Amino acid sequence: MSLLGKLRARDPDLLSLRKSMRAILVVPALFAVLHLALGLQTIATYGFFGCLVGIIFANFGGPSKPRAVAYAAMIVLGDVLIIIGSLLSDTIVGGAAAMFVIMFLVSFAAVFGGYAPVFMAPAALSFSLAVMDPLSASPIDVRVIGWTIGGAVAMIAGLFLWPIDRRPRLRRSLADICGGLSSALANTNDREAAETGYNRAQKGLADALKAISTPLRPAGPTSRDIGLLRMLTRLEQAADMTRRLLDGDGDRQLETPLRAACADAFSRTRAVLLEEADPDTLAQDIPELDRARLATDHTVDLAAMQAAEEETAGAQTGDPALAAVRRMFPIKALSHIAIWVEANAAIAMGAGSLVAPTETAPELRPYSDRPLALFSRIRGILSFALDPDGVVFRNSIRAAAALSLAVVVAKVVPVDHGFWVTLAALLVLHSSAASTTATSLQAVAGTLIGFVIAALVLLVFGNSPVAMWILLPIAVFMAGYMPGVVGFMIGQTAFTILVIVLYTLIDPVGITTDIARVETVALGAATGAVMSFILWPHGARVALARALETSYRVSAEALRTVPFEPMENRSDAIARMQAARRRRDEAFVTALTERGQRIDVQAWMTLFRAPNMVHSLIIGYWASPSDWLKEHCADAMKATIAHRDRVEAALKHVADSLGAKTEGKVPSSAAEERDRRTAIFEAAIARARPEGPDTVNDVRLLILLNEWLAYVDRYVLAAEPELEHAKDTSRPWAWLRWSQPKLRERPS
Repeated sequence: MSLLGKLRARDPDLLSLRKSMRAILVVPALFAVLHLALGLQTIATYGFFGCLVGIIFANFGGPSKPRAVAYAAMIVLGDVLIIIGSLLSDTIVGGAAAMFVIMFLVSFAAVFGGYAPVFMAPAALSFSLAVMDPLSASPIDVRVIGWTIGGAVAMIAGLFLWPIDRRPRLRRSLADICGGLSSALANTNDREAAETGYNRAQKGLADALKAISTPLRPAGPTSRDIGLLRMLTRLEQAADMTRRLLDGDGDRQLETPLRAACADAFSRTRAVLLEEADPDTLAQDIPELDRARLATDHTVDLAAMQAAEEETAGAQTGDPALAAVRRMFPIKALSHIAIWVEANAAIAMGAGSLVAPTETAPELRPYSDRPLALFSRIRGILSFALDPDGVVFRNSIRAAAALSLAVVVAKVVPVDHGFWVTLAALLVLHSSAASTTATSLQAVAGTLIGFVIAALVLLVFGNSPVAMWILLPIAVFMAGYMPGVVGFMIGQTAFTILVIVLYTLIDPVGITTDIARVETVALGAATGAVMSFILWPHGARVALARALETSYRVSAEALRTVPFEPMENRSDAIARMQAARRRRDEAFVTALTERGQRIDVQAWMTLFRAPNMVHSLIIGYWASPSDWLKEHCADAMKATIAHRDRVEAALKHVADSLGAKTEGKVPSSAAEERDRRTAIFEAAIARARPEGPDTVNDVRLLILLNEWLAYVDRYVLAAEPELEHAKDTSRPWAWLRWSQPKLRERPS
């Protein structure tokens, strides 16, 4: 591959190129106007950094309106912090304490996703600029004017110069999955067309995973973003069930109407995601799919009623009614998933308030963005996130402590431009000591390289303004482009050259600025590394393994609520599963962003499937067994409970294995156990037939519950090869860079 091809592969959406081109066109021009034309040095300095951080560090994406709001918030936040920093610039304790509070709040806001994490750099830089600059040096209003001008120019550039919104790409990928599944389900009689549709869905899944830089993570507290991201996990399950149907694991004669209804549901979802149809139609059409599910249940019950008694006993193929019920499981599960996909799409496209519970999906709830509903969700997020074991909480404490210490260091140690100490500490901070230390070394190495290059430039050109003005736009471009495409160390090199060129223009003192840059970066990097070693050095990888252990454990406990507990009594188990799932996803997203050896995403996603399937089972509607079933089919009840207990034991084994409490293979239900249950359920159907369709329905639900359990068991067994990788990650020394497990080669 050519160099250009490699750079394009590292920057597929040209995000780095876009922001760098914005920066080269806007930032030097703004600085030239303020510094050269108007002679406003302080305003020029604050304007330069306000514009630079808005274009390069923040670079808000998404639709125009929320992006404009984000830029406006960055300006206001920076102005407020400049005022606070200026007032506290003469006190070390006050400045450090304020930095701790500010950085904790800004970093902790990452629990909401969206633009919140992007505000860390603007907040740290604006406060640092002010708190390190004595109030006597320049008035507060001049500083605020400079930052406001820079932020406003960054907003205009971000809105009108090559903007990008990744959400449409994600919606298109999700639409491709839905379209492929719809085509596969609608063409089951045409094998080639069905396979083409299924392959299209698989390609859409791969594209959707690439489109999400933080998988399974909401992009904000709004219901629309949450709906889009949750839909992806549902569609992965839908593709799995569709594969089973295409492989002949179904009863086409009985399931055809429901299969067609599912195909229509996915087709409707595709049209809405592509904005070809009104999203209100999804919420209105969910009851239609619900009626198709009920009609199929009735058809299966009638088939069970009409099955000949003599075919039950001794027939080589077994009871056709039982076989029909079992073959209906994939389409029944798929239809339930399709209801949730339609609901998630309605939420994502703004029609969540129209979603309502249905007879076969009572867990559905309206999802509104109205102020009271939004406030309630934000309150729930905050109450959940204020947990000392949470990755975001710990990272927020670490960032706050590191930058607070950086303020003290910058105030105590006599260095010029002390705000670079805090910015350097922020840039190198990551969730583990290993990744922070590695980044610190890269920062110092990159700065030293930049020091050498800048020293040579100053040696050749001296303090020539012409040379510096020629170099400024080049340095701006490289500082924006290099970190995301070439690497962090080279990015630091480019940034060092930029800073030296800038301050040579502001105050032509030559090599002094060069030396100050090296000193401040080294101090900041060391500060970040020290705090990472002191505060939770293990990082997100170990937290991820522990969160996954909890997810398996609470899933095992939740299984005990079936089949006896009614839906309303499962709320505690559901709440625990949802909390564990969220904690796991939070750690997963953070681990993805750590520098160093990448985590094996496929391995972790495979491990996630069994708890996710248990969650789908528990929130799904399973009526409590009737008194008749308990009295006349006690053997079927015992077999179901025994099956549940075995799956529960398998889930607990995985949890114990992740916690290093047990070794050995995951226990599973043996084939002979399934054969024994077959005989028991054949007898149960035979006893239920004389009682009528309602009683047959009770037996059918019990059989389907066993099929769900078998599917969970299948996912547990599929995850077993990945367990060792997860266990390696969770060992006490796993935060050390050299001990992180290597990525395995996988077939493409």
